[in-house]
Amino acid sequence: MQDISFIVDESFTGYRTEGFLVTHIHVFTASLFNKIVILDSSMELKKSQ
Repeated sequence: MQDISFIVDESFTGYRTEGFLVTHIHVFTASLFNKIVILDSSMELKKSQ
């Protein structure tokens, strides 16, 4: 599981973090951030219509 996390983390941050917990926090934060961005852009679309 750790290897997959490192791959995902590197694609988000561009560098390899030290440690399992840190990696999972990065992956969680990045996926949460992506969801927020998606929500934001759909709100903007509704406002402009």
